[in-house]
Amino acid sequence: MIIIFFASIIVAKGMNMQLPPSDRKKIVTQGIGSYVFLYLFSWIVSYTLVHLPDGSAGINL
Repeated sequence: MIIIFFASIIVAKGMNMQLPPSDRKKIVTQGIGSYVFLYLFSWIVSYTLVHLPDGSAGINL
């Protein structure tokens, strides 16, 4: 996730969009929230998939 975060920074800086500082801060704060929730979601899903039960309990897939 950290690699994706830094890659998104590089892509965003490469776009060279001219924004006022107030809009820039607004975009960053919204992006940080999305990043945190996406990180938590992917962490929970990957942990769940790695630690699936053997099939004797829970939902059988």
